[in-house]
Order: sequence, then C-alpha cells, then structure tokens
Amino acid sequence: MLNSEQMNEDQNLYFIMRDTNDLVKAATTGRTQIGLSFAKPSDGIYVSISANAQISTDRILIEKLWNPWAENWFEGKDDPSVRVLIAEAESAEYWNVTDNKVTQLFKALKGGVTGEAGEPDAEHKKVDL
Repeated sequence: MLNSEQMNEDQNLYFIMRDTNDLVKAATTGRTQIGLSFAKPSDGIYVSISANAQISTDRILIEKLWNPWAENWFEGKDDPSVRVLIAEAESAEYWNVTDNKVTQLFKALKGGVTGEAGEPDAEHKKVDL
C-alpha cells in the first residue's frame, strides 16, 4: 500500500492498491467507511482518521500518484489491477504523549497492581473535517 505526497489537497489521502485488496473489494461493494491509523511511538505521536473511501481507475490520477515504489508491486502503471483508494477524511483524533517511557511503564505497572489504569499525560484533540 502506498501513499503519495504529490497531491496537494486538504482532506484526501491516496493509496495505490491492487484490485484484489480487501479494502478495495469492501469499498466497491458499498462498505465505504474506513479507519486509518498512523503512529510514531518513538515520539509518542498517534493519529486516527475516520474516512469515506472511493475507488478510482482514473489513468490520469494513477499517473499523478505513480512512483518508483509502486513499480515493486505492479507490472507498470498500465497494470489492469491498479486501483487508487481515495480516503476522504471526515474526522481525526490525535494524541501526543508527553510522559517519558519510564513514566509510562511505571503507570502501566501500577495499574496492573492496583487495578486502576494510570492514563499517560498526553495532548489529545478531536477534529471534524
């Protein structure tokens, strides 16, 4: 699955996928609500996006998104199995954990002993898009 940074849009994420991918099949049959997650645990950053998925076979869009990484998965951009999943973001949530790793571990251990989970200190926001 590939995402392109070439597109300059506010709310859409693009993924080049094969027509046999389960997400492509689901969106094609009308199950278009999807969830996307991104994480960088080393920096304590977590993002969750709720989106509406659309599938495209538009050759111009595929051309715009095509990159050397896609060559590893397909027999060129004219491969008939190439699809673009367009994820139109509807809402997003992010967490920026400010506790260091030792503090997080301590809170988890304390929760295991006391039965009360210690929530990590984190900046948390929800955004409707």
